[in-house]
Amino acid sequence: MSNWIFTSNTFEIATRTNYRKTLQISTMHNSSLQHTSTIEPLLLPLFSRYQPVHKVLVDAYAAWQTSGGVQSGQTLSLVQQMALAYAKIDDWDLNIQLKYKKSTTTYKTLLPSGRKPFYTGTTNDRINAYNTFAVALAKVANLKSIADAVAATYATLDEARSVKQGTITGTSNSSEAVEAARIAAMNMMHRNLGYCIDNFNNRPAFIESLFDLENIRSHSQNHFTGTLKNGDKKEVFVHTFLADDGLHLRSNGNGTLSVYLASSATATDSTAIVVPANTDTHIKIAHFAATDLGTNRHLVIVNNGPETTQFVVDLE
Repeated sequence: MSNWIFTSNTFEIATRTNYRKTLQISTMHNSSLQHTSTIEPLLLPLFSRYQPVHKVLVDAYAAWQTSGGVQSGQTLSLVQQMALAYAKIDDWDLNIQLKYKKSTTTYKTLLPSGRKPFYTGTTNDRINAYNTFAVALAKVANLKSIADAVAATYATLDEARSVKQGTITGTSNSSEAVEAARIAAMNMMHRNLGYCIDNFNNRPAFIESLFDLENIRSHSQNHFTGTLKNGDKKEVFVHTFLADDGLHLRSNGNGTLSVYLASSATATDSTAIVVPANTDTHIKIAHFAATDLGTNRHLVIVNNGPETTQFVVDLE
């Protein structure tokens, strides 16, 4: 016999087998209780009992990442290496154009699809694009220095990819600890929901604001696009991130974009990530230097101009 829907623990069910999602949901709830309890004293007992449970989860998750985590660390290293590699393409492209304009057969042979292969497709596709580029460059005698630089970049990416794919570490003990912490935190969150329904039953929107509904729901959106006129600002979405979560940001047009992880739909209270016109970049959430990831959940984009521009945001 199945449980009555109203007694089922939605939080525990939604986070099964997903510790990262658990930590995201817990971080937002803990932060919401901390800040909101300063103006709503009825929430103080909830924060007092939830914060210790949340800390156990944070510590257990960190230990789990570390013990299994050479792989996790190497993944970050590969992402960083790919971002550094892509940043070099501007110089390579401009130096090639000093000898061969875009309209020439040689240029078209070297970059038949422009820069697209370096920022679209799978990780393997993007890494292999550097090898294809290096092989093509090696056939042009007066571009040897660029060919050598691209080949060296490919070798670095290939090594990082191999380390990432080949690193496996046992995590059984730390997995048990983080699983226990997950269940304890989600059970406490379920209890907190019951308390809120009892004390704020005529304020459903207020109750919802204390929980990370976007993450709790099963099918969250990962791809976002839109268009901004010169000078416009837009809140793209609200999401709880962890510091090592990644974003792929792109400007499809002649406008330079500033991207913020802000505390409200209209704020810009984080470090700005600048995306120049007609370029893209891969970043980590840590680059925003947000004060509190439980509060700074609003991705806000400003078009600095000079023209109307499409933005693309992908959660990685």
